[in-house]
Amino acid sequence: MADELSAVSDQLSDIVMISKNAGQRVSPQGIASVIRHMIGCSYIGRVEEVRQEGWTMFYAQPGPNAHSLFAEGEAPEVDAVFKEVAIGYGAKAQVLDYDAKVEVYVFVEFRGVVYGTVHGSFTEKLHGILYIKPAVITRPHVILEAHVEADGTEPVARHQRRDPNRGRTGVAVEDL
Repeated sequence: MADELSAVSDQLSDIVMISKNAGQRVSPQGIASVIRHMIGCSYIGRVEEVRQEGWTMFYAQPGPNAHSLFAEGEAPEVDAVFKEVAIGYGAKAQVLDYDAKVEVYVFVEFRGVVYGTVHGSFTEKLHGILYIKPAVITRPHVILEAHVEADGTEPVARHQRRDPNRGRTGVAVEDL
């Protein structure tokens, strides 16, 4: 436990995971799978989705198991392991301002993290879901940027449950 707490930094950092192949794009279904995985493992809480022309952003707060993204074992004695996570993807490249400006088509950014790096198991999971080779870049934490505003060109997806009996074929049986 002491080793894990020593890994917790007094200074916050921002950690971004991008593809080593700068031009690689991902599908919306792949990003949805990453978000479902993160929610299912309780790494993140409620997700806010913002769409612009050619670009989609997701923002979320840390969940109860957020520390597992960065270290194994029990959670450290801190209020939150990170301030927020931003997940973005699109058909147009976005520029991230880390040590050098980086153009990306997909990224997972943890903002205000108390750890210095992401745990290898999450990096492997991201590779398994999106089939990208993640590169992890870290910088000292900067003030949280304002969330991207929707421009109204693309509506937010509405995921509605379908009627389970709709579209089924077969024979209906009636009691007389």
